[in-house]
Amino acid sequence: MQAFDKIFSATGRGITVFFIFALLMRKHLLFVSACALAISSCGNNNTTSKNTAASTLVPGSIIAADSEAIKEDNLNDFSFSVKIIADSNSNTKGSYTVQAAYGVDNAEGQLAMPKNAEYLKPLLRKGDEPYTYIVGFKFGNDTTFHDYFEISAARVAAQRRAIKMEYIKAYTFE
Repeated sequence: MQAFDKIFSATGRGITVFFIFALLMRKHLLFVSACALAISSCGNNNTTSKNTAASTLVPGSIIAADSEAIKEDNLNDFSFSVKIIADSNSNTKGSYTVQAAYGVDNAEGQLAMPKNAEYLKPLLRKGDEPYTYIVGFKFGNDTTFHDYFEISAARVAAQRRAIKMEYIKAYTFE
């Protein structure tokens, strides 16, 4: 029993000494922790100025959307709408689901960002023609909108339109 009391009292003193040491050293400990964090984050200095806005997209989230009323249809309250939606490959491969609707007609397609530029976030703007939207991107600090993909409701008959999706330009990134 005496041996147990010796061990217990030594352990108690050890714990007490540890807590006193920790209280005295906490300022130094915070400084050392901050230095270690700063040193560990200095790993690779070969970074490029890439637009990483698309790097943390949740699948199913709407990246861009817009719509306009169909002027020729006075009877109904229809519109032409476009949505760009993140899918499971948006973060790694730069692909997105594109949904378009012209009145009651719906279409869905895939959009893949240019090779080696999968990190770019697709942007949407109104095209020059009626019922046309352009998907593009901005690169780095440049404010230029680069046209890339077009979604339109093209006229196929006197009163009918078909939803069309196509790439309109190609880009190379190295």
